[in-house]
Amino acid sequence: MAEQYEIVRWSEPFLPHPARLADMLAADGYEINQWCDLPGVFYGMQKNTEYYSRWVVSGMLEIRLLHGGVYRIGPGDRDFLPPDVFHSLRAVGDVPTLYFVGIKSPAIEPASKPAAKRSRPKKASKTKADSSKAKPATKRRKRE
Repeated sequence: MAEQYEIVRWSEPFLPHPARLADMLAADGYEINQWCDLPGVFYGMQKNTEYYSRWVVSGMLEIRLLHGGVYRIGPGDRDFLPPDVFHSLRAVGDVPTLYFVGIKSPAIEPASKPAAKRSRPKKASKTKADSSKAKPATKRRKRE
């Protein structure tokens, strides 16, 4: 079954501190970018190869999915967008929209054959002649 777009609405009584949101995204394994868009900024229809999660600090974003409707997320709200979903994005309202964008690469599937282990080269054994060359000769002074 294909992954679906999801929104998690902020349910706590007070809005979160931006550093808390960034820490929570990082804890979920996302690379974090901070964005601020003026009202009306529009990002046309696109799809990404990574997982995206946007977490709004202030303002409002409108996300339009090619095959799934139109959604709005505001302060404290977070969305989860799986790879390969066509979508567009617009900053709506009268104030700039400040938000974090978390990006995470899809998990790499294990190869059908395990990769061959690298073997370390064997250390060459030292011969008597090699050991004398390895240590520089030092002369000691005789005490008088």
